[in-house]
Amino acid sequence: MGGRHDRLPHRTLVQLAVEELLINKIPPRAEQEINLELKVKYSEESGKVELELLYAGVEYNPFTDDDEEDELSLRILSNMTSNVGFEYRNELNFLKMEV
Repeated sequence: MGGRHDRLPHRTLVQLAVEELLINKIPPRAEQEINLELKVKYSEESGKVELELLYAGVEYNPFTDDDEEDELSLRILSNMTSNVGFEYRNELNFLKMEV
């Protein structure tokens, strides 16, 4: 084996973080069908994976959700990520994090 994918650190964590966001956090809050744009960046220099997520609709930061039903999902995300940034402008949500 030893292909390029084997060098990607935390591949499983990246997948879990994306699944939590795209299945358990963002779609249930959407008032209508939403379009999402996901960018994944990897730095060989730092070994970090950066996720950038852009989605339209009402303002919603999955990391500040105080819904008790989503507490487990929020804990999972918080334990897997760092340097989380969120911005809302022009009815667009911008979410950035490192895994």
